[in-house]
Amino acid sequence: MSDDLDIDELLEDLDELEMAEIGTKASEEVVEKPKAKPSGRIDPDQLHKDVAFNELELDNAMIEQASLHLKYGVLLSKIQRRMDAAKKRMEVLYAMLDREVRAAATEEKRKVTEKMIEGEILLNEDYQNALDSYHDVKAEHALAKSAFESFNHRRDMLTQVAKRLNVEREGELSVSESGSTRSLARAVNDRREKISA
Repeated sequence: MSDDLDIDELLEDLDELEMAEIGTKASEEVVEKPKAKPSGRIDPDQLHKDVAFNELELDNAMIEQASLHLKYGVLLSKIQRRMDAAKKRMEVLYAMLDREVRAAATEEKRKVTEKMIEGEILLNEDYQNALDSYHDVKAEHALAKSAFESFNHRRDMLTQVAKRLNVEREGELSVSESGSTRSLARAVNDRREKISA
């Protein structure tokens, strides 16, 4: 059917335009193989390592906080872009299939309702694939958003741990100062006693 060919060509053109907008080449491999882990995806194991920190290495954790926050912010942005593109692809395909179903119904002089049109579109294999791709990227976006927000929580935890450690250090200094003041006072008293004797 020539309409099918036109839809496929239009979808390919749309993919190429969208990919050109973000500065990459359109590739069916990237669209068709969501199971592979290309760059720009969140690795949950790496995320867990990046969010964790050790009190003994607090300085390093604070130094790397900004760059990690930025890294996951950029990933979130890229995934948001992919999600928007997948949604747009799905909506364009829906509109094309809607037009195709209506045209076929008119050609066959068959009366169709909105529900019938919607049903035919939802059963279309290409639409199902586009919908699945959108849901995959949407789930990945939820993970990326959570990852990004976790670095706000990490920053707050780093700040709280640093404050607690400072309070503990001040307490230790105060105790050691009072101890050294007592020692100094004893030494002065001992010396006075020796001088007066």
